[in-house]
Parts: sequence; C-alpha cells; structure tokens
Amino acid sequence: GHYLFCCWLNNLDRLKDYTDDILLIPPGVDLEHFKIPLKVNEIVKTLKIKLLYYGNIRKDLDIDLINKISEHKNIELTLVGLLNLNPSVLSKNIKILPSIPYKDLPLLISNFDSLLLPYDINNIFTQAIIPAKFYECLATMLPVFSTKMKSTSDYHNLLNIINLNTDFKKLKISKLTINEINQRNNIITSCSWESRFNLFYNEI
Repeated sequence: GHYLFCCWLNNLDRLKDYTDDILLIPPGVDLEHFKIPLKVNEIVKTLKIKLLYYGNIRKDLDIDLINKISEHKNIELTLVGLLNLNPSVLSKNIKILPSIPYKDLPLLISNFDSLLLPYDINNIFTQAIIPAKFYECLATMLPVFSTKMKSTSDYHNLLNIINLNTDFKKLKISKLTINEINQRNNIITSCSWESRFNLFYNEI
C-alpha cells in the first residue's frame, strides 16, 4: 500500500481529505545524548533559579512571557540559539548566547536548574507541532517550565505550565518524584529514534 507520513498535526488533519493511510511520526530523541549527569535527584538550593531556553530565538516564542520572567530577581534567564528577531524586543535582563553544536548541548544544560519551552500558544506553527526539544527536555530529567501547547496536552502533568498570570516571584523548583521519573522514562523510551524508526518500518 501507499502511506503518507507527516510530523505536523495540521498536515494530518488536512491530508485526511485525500487518504486515510496517514501516519503521524513526531520527532524522536537520542536518549543517551541527553542523559545529564547532574543534580537531578537533589533539591536545587540556589539564590537564583538558572533557567535555560535553547533553540532558535524567533517570533513563534512568547516574547512577552520571556520578558516578564526576566524581570524577577529570583530567576536568571539564558537564551541560547540563533537570534532571528530584533534583539531590542528582548529585555536587557536576559542573557543571550549564540547557538552551539548539538554535541555540546548536554554540557550546556548541566549548568542549569531547569529548562524553558516558552512557545506562543496562539501561533499557528506551534499549535501544529511538538518541538523536537520537548522530548530532549524530558530526557534530561530536569524540571521543565512550558506554555500550554496544544500539541503537548497529553504531557501537561509532567510540565510546570506557565503563562503571563504566573506569579514568578514564588517560582520554585524541586527534585522530580519517583513517579515523575518513571513516567518520563516510559515516554522518552517510546520516543527514541529507534522507536520512531520501528513505527515507520512496521507500517511499510
């Protein structure tokens, strides 16, 4: 038979008008690469929460939210990636660093307490995809702060959901529970690149 494969939810809905033989293949994750050997089993006790976003810095991010987070003295926010917007729209409180090679991401991440997925939930692009870094963030076993994306709705219980109404002065991070670690392990194991390939291969 003939199959169509897609990674966008919007494409899945659109292509159903032409055929039912469609398979959604979300991005995978390199499990070993993102095993971060750090303080994942400890409560992080620092004067500031060291929060990291890595990836392209562009208009599909919630810039208002990012700037609001940076206003709070209890948070040290760093963005690492290719800057694809006017830097003047970002607060001067934000540390912005250039993109780094993929192989160096684990070392970078190991210097932070938590990870940020600040996508604009009203953007058509982010409504339709699950960012590849979503699974990478889960694999690190670090706390993840994220906007309430439609595409990640099945996993919101594993995220710290934030928006413009969040009281960032009271923001705290703590170790993952055993249950959270087990849930994450189950998810990321099923989302490894090997599992993604098997999903594809078993259909053809």
